[in-house]
Amino acid sequence: MWYRSYDYLLEVVSPNLDGYERFTRKLHKLASVKDIHTHLSVRKVINKTTLPIFV
Repeated sequence: MWYRSYDYLLEVVSPNLDGYERFTRKLHKLASVKDIHTHLSVRKVINKTTLPIFV
């Protein structure tokens, strides 16, 4: 059986690590957020001028 350890998956694009840290600090202040797990890409994965927005 496959087990996932999260309820939501967010893909966040940030200009730098400081911007990402500010974002996660805001998330941690929410009462409904128990835990945050982070996986970072340290290099550019896709070279596009616009970001895809999935709704």
